[in-house]
Amino acid sequence: MLTQADQPSIAALLAQFDGGDVVAKPAIGIGAIGALRCTADNPTLLDHIAALLAEGDVLLQPFLEEVERAGEASLIYVDGEYSHAVRKLPKPGDYRVQDHHGGTVEPYEPTKLERSTAEQALNVAPNRTLYARIDLVQNKGRPIVMELELIEPELFLRFSDGGMNDYIAAVLAAAVAAPGSIE
Repeated sequence: MLTQADQPSIAALLAQFDGGDVVAKPAIGIGAIGALRCTADNPTLLDHIAALLAEGDVLLQPFLEEVERAGEASLIYVDGEYSHAVRKLPKPGDYRVQDHHGGTVEPYEPTKLERSTAEQALNVAPNRTLYARIDLVQNKGRPIVMELELIEPELFLRFSDGGMNDYIAAVLAAAVAAPGSIE
């Protein structure tokens, strides 16, 4: 993650990518808005990062070609328990998996390794979460975490038979358990 204080070292950081493709995007964002994929040595990237930094922190990630081929797996957890998963696929020729960019979503059955990876990511969250979405992508045959979504993520509840009921029950239980809640 880059902050405004990092600005003088951005060129040195980009040099570490040896001209490979990277994705720069706002650290807090939605739907790939503000995301740019290009080679790390492209002068446009420095301008893009500078513009993003004027608004807030920036994530800089190496681009993984597997996103274009296999998309991302999103594993959904409600009240710390696995609920369901989807695979998000980009339209041909794109890397963005969001539907407003032409991507598609389908039900998905994660592997044991994907479940284990997602749960390890969830376990490092500073607090127990009411809900979470862990986005995974394959890298050299192993799942890695792209994002740990804890604040207002799309939970794809329409792809789960009991997901909506589980979510409602967790929200109601959290509301009752909250200090000062109405009984």
